Amino acid sequence: MIAGEILAPLILSEQGSQLQYWRVHRRAVIDATGQAFSFIFYAETSLAERIYSSIRKHPLLNQWQQEGKIIQVEFDDLRQNPQPHLEDASDKSWPIELQKTWPEYITGASRMWLGLIHAYKALAQTD
Repeated sequence: MIAGEILAPLILSEQGSQLQYWRVHRRAVIDATGQAFSFIFYAETSLAERIYSSIRKHPLLNQWQQEGKIIQVEFDDLRQNPQPHLEDASDKSWPIELQKTWPEYITGASRMWLGLIHAYKALAQTD
């Protein structure tokens, strides 16, 4: 729901052309933390602020929070950047070459995944 209704319009149309690297990540482990959906992107602070604002103000996000479908929403603190290098968000156990190229690869995979969601939604609306 988050990807199809909130991120797809944001990424596929409005500000996506300004993001060189971004990805979606879904954690689905049966433990105390449970499921978590993340949208990770690399951007200048001003663009990150606009993206955060677009997400925060999205009416569906507010509705889903009120309905208990979304329990918590977190945003990184833009006053500091604990991961200033492109490879910093990659798995540290990987070789550095993989860490540095991962963002480009996973952006493509995430773009394809989000495109499939967008295409399926359009198809479902024509039925």
